[in-house]
Amino acid sequence: MSFLKKLRDSLESNGKPGCESGRESNDQPKDAPDRKANSHEHYPYLGRCRAIWKRFVPPRGQSNTLQGELLRETEALRYEAQNNGNFNWDEYFSYFCDFIKETLNEQEALPEDMRAAACDAADHIKACGEYGRRFNDGLIPDDELDTDMIACVDDAPYDVIENAIGCMDALVGGAAIPHAPNPAIPR
Repeated sequence: MSFLKKLRDSLESNGKPGCESGRESNDQPKDAPDRKANSHEHYPYLGRCRAIWKRFVPPRGQSNTLQGELLRETEALRYEAQNNGNFNWDEYFSYFCDFIKETLNEQEALPEDMRAAACDAADHIKACGEYGRRFNDGLIPDDELDTDMIACVDDAPYDVIENAIGCMDALVGGAAIPHAPNPAIPR
């Protein structure tokens, strides 16, 4: 079975036949992600992400606020996994995972369990991306492909991270947290 067939079957079995992040193109989401109605009980701060997206994420390039940049990177990771099967995974996506993990872990005002969950989620997303990269580089044969590892298509890890971003935003009352864009990151 070919990689694309396995990935398509995996996406269909996970209930992810298409993009749920609201993107129209490979560049930027057209708007902040909408989540299912029951997500509020699991992720009480997730709803803040729509406002963060509208206020702090530019149409192109990096954000000059920390909340905006964390959300932009998380959505870029979600899109790469859910729409591209991590086919384009590179060192910049790995950087996103590391930046998200390190930044959220440094936010001592966030509850410890929330920081730990967000760090675990970033590690899982990165592990899937790196696995996808190894497969795409021909280092994993087709017959050994683990479709559960090639791309994190489940919304939960991304939502865990975005819930932490929303909580961080709530803790500062929605005020912009300054962030200097990294000129070495072209995505």
